[in-house]
Amino acid sequence: MPDLHYTCDTWMPKTSLSDLPSSYLWSGLLASAVTLHDLSLQSKFYSKNIPADPVLGAILSGPVGNGRHTTAEALAGTLGRGLLHVRIHGADLDFESPDTALAALNSLKAAFRNYAGVCLLLDEIQECRHSRMIQSHLLRLLGRLQTDQPGKNFRLIIVTDSPDSILSGLRRFLMLCHCSAPNEDERRDWLSSQLRIGPRLIPKSVSAKDLAAKTEGFSWHQLQLLHRYLRQQLFWNVKLHSEQDASHETMQAGQITPEEADEIRKRYKDQNYRKKLIKSGCGMPTE
Repeated sequence: MPDLHYTCDTWMPKTSLSDLPSSYLWSGLLASAVTLHDLSLQSKFYSKNIPADPVLGAILSGPVGNGRHTTAEALAGTLGRGLLHVRIHGADLDFESPDTALAALNSLKAAFRNYAGVCLLLDEIQECRHSRMIQSHLLRLLGRLQTDQPGKNFRLIIVTDSPDSILSGLRRFLMLCHCSAPNEDERRDWLSSQLRIGPRLIPKSVSAKDLAAKTEGFSWHQLQLLHRYLRQQLFWNVKLHSEQDASHETMQAGQITPEEADEIRKRYKDQNYRKKLIKSGCGMPTE
Protein backbone atom coordinates (compact mmCIF):
# COMPACT_ATOMS: atom_id res chain seq x y z
CA MET A 1 0.00 0.00 0.00
CA PRO A 2 1.21 3.59 -0.48
CA ASP A 3 3.01 5.23 2.42
CA LEU A 4 0.36 6.53 4.77
CA HIS A 5 0.51 9.46 7.14
CA TYR A 6 -0.20 7.70 10.41
CA THR A 7 -0.97 4.04 11.09
CA CYS A 8 -2.28 1.56 8.59
CA ASP A 9 -1.57 -1.88 9.88
CA THR A 10 -2.55 -5.47 9.45
CA TRP A 11 -3.49 -7.09 12.72
CA MET A 12 -5.09 -10.16 14.22
CA PRO A 13 -8.00 -9.57 16.61
CA LYS A 14 -7.44 -11.18 20.00
CA THR A 15 -11.03 -11.02 21.26
CA SER A 16 -14.49 -11.91 20.02
CA LEU A 17 -17.96 -10.64 20.88
CA SER A 18 -18.44 -13.50 23.34
CA ASP A 19 -15.55 -12.12 25.40
CA LEU A 20 -17.30 -8.82 26.08
CA PRO A 21 -19.35 -8.32 29.27
CA SER A 22 -23.06 -7.60 29.18
CA SER A 23 -22.39 -3.88 29.64
CA TYR A 24 -21.51 -3.77 25.93
CA LEU A 25 -25.04 -3.28 24.62
CA TRP A 26 -24.41 -4.31 21.02
CA SER A 27 -22.22 -7.37 21.59
CA GLY A 28 -25.12 -9.82 21.90
CA LEU A 29 -27.09 -8.36 18.97
CA LEU A 30 -24.06 -8.38 16.67
CA ALA A 31 -23.16 -11.93 17.70
CA SER A 32 -26.73 -13.09 16.93
CA ALA A 33 -26.65 -11.40 13.52
CA VAL A 34 -23.37 -13.09 12.63
CA THR A 35 -24.66 -16.49 13.81
CA LEU A 36 -27.94 -16.24 11.87
CA HIS A 37 -26.09 -15.19 8.75
CA ASP A 38 -23.68 -18.14 9.02
CA LEU A 39 -26.54 -20.57 9.66
CA SER A 40 -28.50 -19.25 6.68
CA LEU A 41 -25.50 -20.03 4.48
CA GLN A 42 -24.98 -23.50 5.91
CA SER A 43 -28.54 -24.75 6.35
CA LYS A 44 -31.44 -24.80 3.89
CA PHE A 45 -33.83 -24.74 6.85
CA TYR A 46 -32.45 -21.47 8.16
CA SER A 47 -32.08 -19.91 4.72
CA LYS A 48 -35.75 -20.69 4.05
CA ASN A 49 -37.26 -19.81 7.42
CA ILE A 50 -34.90 -17.11 8.70
CA PRO A 51 -33.53 -15.30 5.66
CA ALA A 52 -30.71 -13.25 7.15
CA ASP A 53 -29.25 -10.31 5.31
CA PRO A 54 -25.50 -10.53 4.62
CA VAL A 55 -23.54 -9.42 7.65
CA LEU A 56 -21.13 -7.07 5.98
CA GLY A 57 -20.22 -5.34 9.24
CA ALA A 58 -21.27 -2.43 11.39
CA ILE A 59 -21.04 1.30 12.01
CA LEU A 60 -20.11 2.00 15.62
CA SER A 61 -20.87 5.58 16.57
CA GLY A 62 -21.22 7.68 19.68
CA PRO A 63 -19.11 9.73 22.09
CA VAL A 64 -15.51 8.75 22.75
CA GLY A 65 -14.97 6.43 25.70
CA ASN A 66 -18.04 4.19 25.41
CA GLY A 67 -16.71 1.03 23.79
CA ARG A 68 -16.71 1.73 20.06
CA HIS A 69 -13.20 0.46 19.32
CA THR A 70 -13.42 -2.43 21.76
CA THR A 71 -16.64 -3.63 20.12
CA ALA A 72 -15.21 -3.08 16.63
CA GLU A 73 -12.16 -5.23 17.36
CA ALA A 74 -14.30 -7.94 18.97
CA LEU A 75 -16.64 -7.93 15.95
CA ALA A 76 -13.64 -8.29 13.64
CA GLY A 77 -12.58 -11.33 15.63
CA THR A 78 -16.06 -12.85 15.24
CA LEU A 79 -16.69 -12.30 11.54
CA GLY A 80 -14.57 -15.19 10.36
CA ARG A 81 -11.20 -16.86 10.31
CA GLY A 82 -8.69 -16.69 7.51
CA LEU A 83 -9.39 -13.02 6.79
CA LEU A 84 -6.77 -10.36 6.36
CA HIS A 85 -7.56 -7.68 8.93
CA VAL A 86 -6.63 -4.16 7.88
CA ARG A 87 -7.08 -1.06 10.03
CA ILE A 88 -7.00 2.42 8.47
CA HIS A 89 -7.59 5.78 10.13
CA GLY A 90 -9.21 8.57 8.13
CA ALA A 91 -6.07 10.65 8.57
CA ASP A 92 -4.11 7.88 6.82
CA LEU A 93 -6.01 8.66 3.61
CA ASP A 94 -5.81 12.43 3.93
CA PHE A 95 -3.68 13.00 0.84
CA GLU A 96 -3.81 16.18 -1.22
CA SER A 97 -4.53 14.08 -4.28
CA PRO A 98 -7.62 11.85 -4.11
CA ASP A 99 -5.96 9.50 -6.61
CA THR A 100 -3.34 8.53 -4.04
CA ALA A 101 -6.03 7.74 -1.47
CA LEU A 102 -7.98 5.66 -4.00
CA ALA A 103 -4.81 3.74 -4.91
CA ALA A 104 -4.49 2.71 -1.26
CA LEU A 105 -7.98 1.21 -1.33
CA ASN A 106 -7.44 -0.47 -4.70
CA SER A 107 -4.45 -2.28 -3.25
CA LEU A 108 -6.86 -4.24 -1.07
CA LYS A 109 -7.86 -6.23 -4.15
CA ALA A 110 -4.47 -7.93 -4.18
CA ALA A 111 -5.09 -9.28 -0.68
CA PHE A 112 -7.90 -11.49 -1.92
CA ARG A 113 -5.43 -13.70 -3.75
CA ASN A 114 -3.86 -15.08 -0.58
CA TYR A 115 -6.70 -14.83 1.97
CA ALA A 116 -10.28 -15.98 2.35
CA GLY A 117 -11.21 -12.32 2.38
CA VAL A 118 -10.56 -8.93 3.95
CA CYS A 119 -11.95 -7.29 7.07
CA LEU A 120 -11.42 -3.55 6.82
CA LEU A 121 -11.75 -1.36 9.92
CA LEU A 122 -12.15 2.30 8.98
CA ASP A 123 -11.59 4.64 11.91
CA GLU A 124 -13.03 8.17 11.65
CA ILE A 125 -13.09 8.21 7.85
CA GLN A 126 -14.70 11.68 7.96
CA GLU A 127 -11.30 13.12 8.97
CA CYS A 128 -10.11 12.62 5.40
CA ARG A 129 -10.68 15.60 3.10
CA HIS A 130 -11.83 13.25 0.32
CA SER A 131 -14.06 11.18 2.59
CA ARG A 132 -17.18 11.08 0.41
CA MET A 133 -15.20 10.26 -2.72
CA ILE A 134 -13.36 7.46 -0.93
CA GLN A 135 -16.60 6.03 0.46
CA SER A 136 -18.19 6.11 -2.98
CA HIS A 137 -15.17 4.35 -4.44
CA LEU A 138 -15.27 1.80 -1.63
CA LEU A 139 -18.93 1.09 -2.39
CA ARG A 140 -18.13 0.44 -6.07
CA LEU A 141 -15.11 -1.64 -5.10
CA LEU A 142 -17.30 -3.72 -2.83
CA GLY A 143 -19.69 -4.51 -5.67
CA ARG A 144 -16.86 -5.50 -8.00
CA LEU A 145 -15.17 -7.69 -5.42
CA GLN A 146 -18.36 -9.62 -4.76
CA THR A 147 -18.75 -10.21 -8.52
CA ASP A 148 -15.11 -10.81 -9.47
CA GLN A 149 -14.12 -12.79 -6.37
CA PRO A 150 -16.91 -15.35 -5.74
CA GLY A 151 -16.51 -17.19 -2.47
CA LYS A 152 -14.37 -14.43 -0.98
CA ASN A 153 -15.53 -12.38 2.00
CA PHE A 154 -15.33 -8.64 2.44
CA ARG A 155 -16.24 -7.25 5.84
CA LEU A 156 -16.39 -3.56 6.70
CA ILE A 157 -16.41 -2.01 10.18
CA ILE A 158 -16.61 1.77 10.59
CA VAL A 159 -15.94 3.66 13.82
CA THR A 160 -17.10 7.26 13.75
CA ASP A 161 -18.48 10.00 15.98
CA SER A 162 -20.39 11.32 12.97
CA PRO A 163 -22.59 8.56 11.47
CA ASP A 164 -24.33 11.05 9.18
CA SER A 165 -21.01 11.46 7.36
CA ILE A 166 -21.27 7.86 6.12
CA LEU A 167 -22.90 7.49 2.71
CA SER A 168 -26.36 5.96 2.73
CA GLY A 169 -25.15 3.38 0.20
CA LEU A 170 -22.76 1.98 2.80
CA ARG A 171 -25.15 2.38 5.72
CA ARG A 172 -27.67 0.01 4.18
CA PHE A 173 -25.09 -2.80 4.28
CA LEU A 174 -24.09 -2.20 7.90
CA MET A 175 -25.72 -2.44 11.32
CA LEU A 176 -25.78 0.99 12.95
CA CYS A 177 -24.75 0.67 16.61
CA HIS A 178 -24.76 3.77 18.81
CA CYS A 179 -22.48 3.34 21.83
CA SER A 180 -23.97 5.83 24.26
CA ALA A 181 -22.75 7.19 27.58
CA PRO A 182 -24.27 5.61 30.72
CA ASN A 183 -27.40 7.13 32.17
CA GLU A 184 -27.71 7.99 35.87
CA ASP A 185 -29.10 4.58 36.86
CA GLU A 186 -26.30 2.78 35.04
CA ARG A 187 -23.68 5.02 36.63
CA ARG A 188 -25.16 4.48 40.09
CA ASP A 189 -25.28 0.68 39.70
CA TRP A 190 -21.73 0.46 38.41
CA LEU A 191 -20.26 2.86 40.97
CA SER A 192 -22.10 1.08 43.76
CA SER A 193 -20.68 -2.30 42.71
CA GLN A 194 -17.15 -0.97 42.32
CA LEU A 195 -17.08 0.97 45.59
CA ARG A 196 -17.96 -2.18 47.47
CA ILE A 197 -14.73 -3.86 46.31
CA GLY A 198 -11.95 -3.61 48.88
CA PRO A 199 -11.74 -0.61 51.23
CA ARG A 200 -14.38 2.06 50.84
CA LEU A 201 -13.04 4.91 48.71
CA ILE A 202 -15.42 7.73 49.65
CA PRO A 203 -16.76 8.98 53.01
CA LYS A 204 -19.96 7.35 54.19
CA SER A 205 -21.67 10.72 53.89
CA VAL A 206 -21.34 10.42 50.10
CA SER A 207 -23.47 7.75 48.44
CA ALA A 208 -23.19 6.13 45.02
CA LYS A 209 -26.40 7.96 44.13
CA ASP A 210 -24.78 11.31 44.94
CA LEU A 211 -21.70 10.40 42.94
CA ALA A 212 -23.82 9.25 39.99
CA ALA A 213 -25.64 12.60 39.96
CA LYS A 214 -22.34 14.50 39.98
CA THR A 215 -20.94 12.49 37.05
CA GLU A 216 -23.63 13.51 34.56
CA GLY A 217 -22.18 13.28 31.04
CA PHE A 218 -19.31 10.97 32.01
CA SER A 219 -18.41 8.20 29.59
CA TRP A 220 -17.74 4.66 30.77
CA HIS A 221 -14.04 5.36 30.40
CA GLN A 222 -14.25 8.50 32.52
CA LEU A 223 -16.05 6.54 35.24
CA GLN A 224 -13.24 4.00 35.19
CA LEU A 225 -10.69 6.77 35.57
CA LEU A 226 -12.61 8.31 38.47
CA HIS A 227 -12.69 4.96 40.26
CA ARG A 228 -8.97 4.44 39.69
CA TYR A 229 -8.10 7.93 40.92
CA LEU A 230 -10.13 7.41 44.09
CA ARG A 231 -8.44 4.10 44.75
CA GLN A 232 -5.00 5.40 43.88
CA GLN A 233 -5.41 8.41 46.16
CA LEU A 234 -6.34 6.22 49.10
CA PHE A 235 -3.23 4.09 48.75
CA TRP A 236 -0.91 7.02 48.16
CA ASN A 237 -2.23 8.45 51.44
CA VAL A 238 -1.39 5.18 53.15
CA LYS A 239 2.14 5.21 51.75
CA LEU A 240 3.12 8.86 52.17
CA HIS A 241 1.64 9.88 55.51
CA SER A 242 3.03 9.04 58.88
CA GLU A 243 1.63 6.03 60.71
CA GLN A 244 -0.83 8.16 62.65
CA ASP A 245 -1.86 10.27 59.66
CA ALA A 246 -2.24 7.20 57.49
CA SER A 247 -4.54 5.58 60.03
CA HIS A 248 -6.58 8.76 60.24
CA GLU A 249 -6.82 9.17 56.45
CA THR A 250 -7.71 5.55 55.91
CA MET A 251 -10.36 5.52 58.60
CA GLN A 252 -11.81 8.80 57.31
CA ALA A 253 -11.95 7.34 53.81
CA GLY A 254 -13.92 4.31 54.83
CA GLN A 255 -14.66 4.45 58.55
CA ILE A 256 -12.77 1.18 59.01
CA THR A 257 -11.00 -0.21 62.07
CA PRO A 258 -7.27 0.21 62.86
CA GLU A 259 -6.82 -3.52 62.22
CA GLU A 260 -8.23 -3.11 58.74
CA ALA A 261 -5.97 -0.09 58.21
CA ASP A 262 -2.93 -2.21 59.17
CA GLU A 263 -4.03 -4.84 56.70
CA ILE A 264 -4.21 -2.21 53.97
CA ARG A 265 -0.64 -1.11 54.76
CA LYS A 266 0.61 -4.68 54.63
CA ARG A 267 -1.04 -5.31 51.30
CA TYR A 268 0.22 -2.03 49.92
CA LYS A 269 3.78 -3.29 50.34
CA ASP A 270 2.95 -5.94 47.78
CA GLN A 271 3.33 -4.01 44.52
CA ASN A 272 1.45 -6.61 42.50
CA TYR A 273 -1.52 -6.34 44.85
CA ARG A 274 -1.45 -2.54 44.66
CA LYS A 275 -1.41 -2.63 40.86
CA LYS A 276 -4.30 -5.10 40.88
CA LEU A 277 -6.35 -2.81 43.10
CA ILE A 278 -5.62 0.26 41.00
CA LYS A 279 -6.57 -1.60 37.81
CA SER A 280 -9.73 -3.15 39.26
CA GLY A 281 -12.99 -2.15 37.67
CA CYS A 282 -11.94 -3.05 34.12
CA GLY A 283 -14.41 -4.66 31.76
CA MET A 284 -16.46 -1.58 30.95
CA PRO A 285 -16.42 0.16 27.58
CA THR A 286 -13.34 2.33 27.26
CA GLU A 287 -12.97 3.62 23.71
